[in-house]
Amino acid sequence: MGLILNRDDLVKLLQEDEGIRELIRQITLVQPEVGERQEAPVEASLSPKKQELRKELEATRKDRDYWQQEASQAATERDDAVRDCEGAINERDQALDQRNQAVQERDEAVQGRDEAVREKNGALRAMAEAEQQREQAVLAMKEANRKVDEARRIVSGLQSEREFLQARLDEAKAKIGAVTAELDRVKEEREALKNALQQAEQALAQRFDEGWQLYEAYQDLDDYFKNLLDGVLARPGFEAFIVGLSQDRTLQTLWDVTREAVMRSRDDAAGEILWHLFRYSLDLVNQSRSEDLYVIEDVAVGDPYDIDKHILTGGSRTQGCLSKVFLPGYRNISTGKIVCKSQVKI
Repeated sequence: MGLILNRDDLVKLLQEDEGIRELIRQITLVQPEVGERQEAPVEASLSPKKQELRKELEATRKDRDYWQQEASQAATERDDAVRDCEGAINERDQALDQRNQAVQERDEAVQGRDEAVREKNGALRAMAEAEQQREQAVLAMKEANRKVDEARRIVSGLQSEREFLQARLDEAKAKIGAVTAELDRVKEEREALKNALQQAEQALAQRFDEGWQLYEAYQDLDDYFKNLLDGVLARPGFEAFIVGLSQDRTLQTLWDVTREAVMRSRDDAAGEILWHLFRYSLDLVNQSRSEDLYVIEDVAVGDPYDIDKHILTGGSRTQGCLSKVFLPGYRNISTGKIVCKSQVKI
């Protein structure tokens, strides 16, 4: 057992003994070489109590060295532990990051699931609404079908009535068509008669205008020629004059008197008036019949002489081409017979 000092004794000893204090300083300053060199002299000079104290101090120093070594080792182990702890912390942080990422992915998955659930719920609601709308549409379709059936019945009745009315209308149209056709025919006939009447009136007005002019010219004709025409134009007055010219028997008399004026009397003025009277009379005779009866011969200078159609004047050659036409003849169209031959010269 070593010396055991209480605190008060140790304090008192330190206050009284300089050697102890020096020893403690040496121990504190950690100078073993000096201490070991001085150990023998110190121990020789120390009292047993101090020697015991010194031994205690030496033991304390060794304990301190031991604990310093232990502390250094502990610090090293602590540093290793700290590094291990930091590695563990890093691993823990990585694990936490992975866990947080997993949690985030889980949250995202949960969010996606919630979104999918919401979409599914929305789809279910849409399906429910669609089903409701389908049911409403089915009801509306049934109502529409009912109305369509009713409309079809109405249309069928109207169709029957329409067919009946169409038949009546077709009959009426047929009657109207017949009446219209008849009316058109009557209108055409009326228009034709109207045109014919207008043409006849125009022709009559023109003809009687021409007849009046010829009547006035006839009044200036020489009495010699009037006397020759007394058998056909005997009665006075314009109406009697026109009636006389429209007679068939008047034509040859007029032609003969015209030949007298042209060929014998050499009266060109009288011959021109009488030739106009003859042509006017021929037109009146033809107009009084359904078809023309007489036509004036087509004869001109340069035509070859034809004994059956032409009569030569005195002093003319007996053959050759016509050099002058004094008076054209005329012929009967229906028989082809020449009534009077043309007066010509070769």
